[in-house]
Amino acid sequence: MKIWIEYHKGIVAFAVIVIAVIAYIHANNTNDASILQLTIPLGMLGAVLREYAAFVKQDSPSEKAPSVFVFSVIIGGILSLILTLLFASGLLAGQIFPNLTGGDDTVSSIQSALRGGAGVATNADLYKLLLWALIAGFADNFVLNKLSNLTTVR
Repeated sequence: MKIWIEYHKGIVAFAVIVIAVIAYIHANNTNDASILQLTIPLGMLGAVLREYAAFVKQDSPSEKAPSVFVFSVIIGGILSLILTLLFASGLLAGQIFPNLTGGDDTVSSIQSALRGGAGVATNADLYKLLLWALIAGFADNFVLNKLSNLTTVR
């Protein structure tokens, strides 16, 4: 049973890696690709890395059902989306965070906003964004703590 569970987790991990590669290839070959097209799969990949790190630390295979693993991967993608929105809105800014541009532009449609409405100022900002998207999936408490800080009344 344990081998069956780990086998299915491996299939999910492989699928996430394939999705991330396809998203990268598509973004690289499309002029108006959204930055979300890369950040969401990287958040999912970060969740896979977190599960892998937990697997390596233990002596025996995990009893966690594959559905819990899939849910964790989906949450990683959602958290990277939320973190990207925090960057784009300017609610989370600083030297170690990416500087996103286009956030002040007038929105003509939701489609235009999602398809290239926001961009990065420099190549370094792109790399920061991609790294933070990976971190959002890997260290999910980081994003959840930032959200909690925003909702705390002072």
